[in-house]
Amino acid sequence: MARGGPGNWTKIDGAVKDRRADGYCIQAVGKWFSGGKLIDTDYSRLACPKGNIDRYTMTPGDGASKKADRFEVSLRQQKARGG
Repeated sequence: MARGGPGNWTKIDGAVKDRRADGYCIQAVGKWFSGGKLIDTDYSRLACPKGNIDRYTMTPGDGASKKADRFEVSLRQQKARGG
């Protein structure tokens, strides 16, 4: 769920779930933009092993006073530690 509105985004709430027993974890990456420039990048905790869910909250600039024109959320895989 995103909070704010166009030109005034202030928070993203979401969740990632590891759905495979493949030795990889899943992670959300949030990128915040203002004036066409990247102003912050946030990362969720790693969700693993299979079935693990990480719920996250991301804010631009890690502060309540910052706002972003737009945001992007993507997922990435990362090799599990010890795997």
